[in-house]
Amino acid sequence: MESYSKNNELPALDYHLAEAGLINEETMNESILWKLKGNIEKLLDQLGDRAICKGCGRQIWWVTHRNGKKAPYTNEALNHFADCPESEKFRNKKLENKPPF
Repeated sequence: MESYSKNNELPALDYHLAEAGLINEETMNESILWKLKGNIEKLLDQLGDRAICKGCGRQIWWVTHRNGKKAPYTNEALNHFADCPESEKFRNKKLENKPPF
């Protein structure tokens, strides 16, 4: 396992656990990602409204963009239209019939 230093900006507990050999790099990375998701959820709670996707049942947040349009986001900060297996159900029918120019 590579050596970690306080300069790597790891959370203090993760740093100490890694130095003591109690967690490996993969476990530490999972811990950091878990904490990041929690922070993303807090941010999404401030920016949007929690909801459940009617297509796949996943938790999403509706965030209003500057142009006034709303878009669904996941706790991975991804636009849910991109990763929802049922996204075709929600495609805007008006846009499908428009010419491409």
